[in-house]
Amino acid sequence: MERSVDVICDPRLRMRIILNMAATQEVSPSVPINRYYRSLNEMYRVAGFCIEDKDYERAFIYYMRFVSLAVESLPNHKQYNGFSSAEKAKAEAVLGDAFVKAESLKEQLKKKYEEEAVLARQSAKKTTADNVAVIGKNMSVRDVVARNRFLEIVDHKKSGSAAVMFDSRNLAHKEVVVAADLVENFVQLAQVNTNRNVETCAILCGSL
Repeated sequence: MERSVDVICDPRLRMRIILNMAATQEVSPSVPINRYYRSLNEMYRVAGFCIEDKDYERAFIYYMRFVSLAVESLPNHKQYNGFSSAEKAKAEAVLGDAFVKAESLKEQLKKKYEEEAVLARQSAKKTTADNVAVIGKNMSVRDVVARNRFLEIVDHKKSGSAAVMFDSRNLAHKEVVVAADLVENFVQLAQVNTNRNVETCAILCGSL
């Protein structure tokens, strides 16, 4: 997700960005409709994992895509009328829940973005004041920029991001950290084959 200071300070812009990421998807008439229903069920499943991981932005995107695909896009598919399958029944059974969760997450994210905007503006004011004070102590602007960059790096390391931190204690349990957007990226890469009604397989590998 976009995390620049300007974006963080504008909660409305952040909501527009995330809503655009969850925009309605077009369906291809050459792709069997049951494959779309299978994708819907996978979206719902992955969204649940995102909730467990507290990745609420990505969960919101998956739930919104689920709802938009099921309600807006699939009815335009040539096989929609009269079609029935276990995958369709499964997707329709959780459609209401996906809609409720999407709305709940939307309100939750709005509140989160507004709170973060306040903190970001306060932090920006403090940084400006600190820079003025530092320059007043005969430091050059270049020195101030270098100092701020160093502090950003230190702060990032202190945050202990799961994507970059390595803990040797995990080796005993053979734990593997998988990127949250792995499924989404794979679906995008496989879209060319999907449009040609060709299955795409992949092997997830890693090293410890």
